[in-house]
Amino acid sequence: MKSKISLFNKAIFKRSVRGSIGLWIGILAVYMMVIPISIYFQLASWVRTANGEALHKDLADIMIQDIWNMGGFVVLFAAVAVITAVVVFSYLFTARNTNMMHTFPVTRGSLFCTNYMAGLLYQVIPQIVAALFGLLVGASMGAVDGQVVKYYFLWMGVAAAETVFFYSMAVCVLMFAGNMPAAVLFYGLLNFLYYYCCFILSGIISIVCFGMDRIDFAGPWEVLTPIYYLRKHVVVEDSVDDLTGGLVYSFVGGKALAGYLVAAAFFILIAFFVYQKKQLETAGDVITVGWLKPVFRWGAAVCFSAIGTLIFCSQYGQEPSLGRVLADAAIFALLAFFVAQMLLERSLRVFKKQRIVEAASMVCCVLALYLALDLDLFGIERKVPDQEDVKFVVLDSERGYFAQSPDEIAWVRDVHKQIVDSKKEIEAIKWSEDHADKEYIYLGLNYELSNGSTVVRSYSVPVEDGNVGKQIQDYIRQPEVILRSYFGVHYPDIEVYGATLDMNNGSHRVSQKDAQKLYKAVVKDVKEGHFSGSADDTVQYGPVETKVDKAAVSGSIMFDVHDEQGFMTAANYHYRMGYPDDDDTVEFYIEPGHTHLIQAIQKLGY
Repeated sequence: MKSKISLFNKAIFKRSVRGSIGLWIGILAVYMMVIPISIYFQLASWVRTANGEALHKDLADIMIQDIWNMGGFVVLFAAVAVITAVVVFSYLFTARNTNMMHTFPVTRGSLFCTNYMAGLLYQVIPQIVAALFGLLVGASMGAVDGQVVKYYFLWMGVAAAETVFFYSMAVCVLMFAGNMPAAVLFYGLLNFLYYYCCFILSGIISIVCFGMDRIDFAGPWEVLTPIYYLRKHVVVEDSVDDLTGGLVYSFVGGKALAGYLVAAAFFILIAFFVYQKKQLETAGDVITVGWLKPVFRWGAAVCFSAIGTLIFCSQYGQEPSLGRVLADAAIFALLAFFVAQMLLERSLRVFKKQRIVEAASMVCCVLALYLALDLDLFGIERKVPDQEDVKFVVLDSERGYFAQSPDEIAWVRDVHKQIVDSKKEIEAIKWSEDHADKEYIYLGLNYELSNGSTVVRSYSVPVEDGNVGKQIQDYIRQPEVILRSYFGVHYPDIEVYGATLDMNNGSHRVSQKDAQKLYKAVVKDVKEGHFSGSADDTVQYGPVETKVDKAAVSGSIMFDVHDEQGFMTAANYHYRMGYPDDDDTVEFYIEPGHTHLIQAIQKLGY
């Protein structure tokens, strides 16, 4: 009679539970501290500070907001998942324990599934128990209603789903790693692989490619960094009810969570298949699957080559030459390659003919990539966004500027193209012997595109008659451009309704009438070229004629500005995330060159 094949074995399950009772208790203790105990202290603190007048709705809000602080919980789920996987499958790390476990009269499939389910229960049951105790604590303090119960049970489901994902990932990684440090390291790398790759690639591009400052890799690919993505996108959001004025809650991120569960299923299937084919003698190895070893060698070489190059280039104190970048990249690539091979073989005898040839091939590939970036074979440097795709451009030079109209955007794109076309001339001046005597102007460009993405560039351009650097300097020193950089993109359609003067003799609140007089004086100074722009700005935009001593005029003036269309400058755009307010403040530092402003201050008696 054929024996029945089962994927669950009670004896193995009981053995796993008995052997990991400390893990179970430890996980439960952690969740008890971060849920019911935390909830109790928060509710008790609120009741005390409210002097007995705490409303039931306020306590219910605290209950929901406390447990749905998913930022901390996601990290906890991920950490507990890898610890549990390492403990449950720890027998795979030594040859003795591996051979012993596989002498039991059970199939590998049964052994894998039983241990997987045991580890999953270690994590999910403490979550449920702690959440239920949290509800009991809240109920005892009058903080539980139907909405609280709903979102606590929803939290249990979300917590279980995220735990399934992280645990499945950890188990899958563990099937490819033969020792505990390697398993934990690979798990951490896999969780942040996309972020690490973007960071490294962005850094290398910034030191090799002309004008590259950073690259914005945000967007749908953030999903490949699960800890960050789950913290940000799978949450309960609150908003104010227009009728009652109270908070209402809504769950977002269901589709993303479903996608991660599908990924978890793939992780489980891969782990199950690899476990079935696993060679027992690989216990203790860094990598237990043969075809992954060259991937590990090359991946370590490429990544650590880039990291080492970035670190060393940052120590030079100036932009490194291409030759120095290539030399650093080759040296670090070779070091990382052979160190990785030593870890794989657990031996120092790795300098064999086959590996030396492979290392040479790898270095050639790395250097070819760097050269391709320098030659702009990928078109990164030459990319100038199309006019119709640009919403606006934030410029950073002697001050911040906001290019929003079609004419302004067209001017920015034209200047950008001229700089790109002048790459050879600019770099030739940069590496010439007399480059230190040249006058340079910095230009940072941040294109905000209609699809929500950004294109960022930064250049240091020499200023000479007739060249693009002189064009930039002449443009940003136009009075109208200066005034828009301070008073917003809608200048002069603004209203100044007050001001505050900070002088040597103290702070003075200025009336609306006086503020408008001071505002007109500032505008007149700028238009006549008497305005330098800031306290530490040595550039003068015209003749400076004043007999006022510097010590007598030090201070600043803060204008209160109203803009019906929404006040917006380059300086506050990112602070406000693109959502301008009607009112804002504009600060100017008072200098001896501000002839009309100083005269107005003296005439008004300040």
